[in-house]
This record gives sequence, structure tokens and C-alpha cells, in this order.
Amino acid sequence: MIIRCDDDFGSLAEMGNNAYIHETNIKSRYENLVKIHYCETGFMLNYKEDIELKEWKFCGLPRYLPPKSQNKIYKRVPVKRMFYFPIIPRLQKLYTSMESASQM
Repeated sequence: MIIRCDDDFGSLAEMGNNAYIHETNIKSRYENLVKIHYCETGFMLNYKEDIELKEWKFCGLPRYLPPKSQNKIYKRVPVKRMFYFPIIPRLQKLYTSMESASQM
């Protein structure tokens, strides 16, 4: 999904002046975003009770990429991940406006 800042949040010239406000508006759109890690082979999703696993149950492949340097502290990067946007909160926001609800 591509977000056009000039359509949703005003012109691009205004965005420099109110960068913090625009950043919080954009973040509020994705507050319900769920990041789910999944196996390279596609057999398993890492969700709910499997969240603490370091390697996959069925294939035994590692969940995270190996670190580039052994000396530094690094953030673990998953091999593959997907993004899930729950539909219920989006529909609730859509139907709170009387204008959009009447058009449905």
C-alpha cells in the first residue's frame, strides 16, 4: 500500500513544518499492525504460543539471520516476515463517520 502524503495529510510543503504531527498521524494508521515471522519453506507461522522459538519446529531452520559481526550487539532480524492488518478496527473507524456509513 502506498500512502500519498499530499492527499491524506496536506501538501508536502506543510509537512516540513509539522513533521511530528504527520508522523503521529501515520503511526496511528498502523497501530493494529501485527508482524508475523514465517518459515522459509512456508510450513509454519511464528504466532502466539510459538513466539519464543529460535528455530522452526518442523524443519529446524533458524528463525533469524546470522549476525554480520560477532563483536557487536545487534537486533535479531527474521529470515521472513509478513504484516497483518486486522480488518475489525479498520471497519470500526470507517463506520464511526456518518458520511462514510451512509455511503455503504
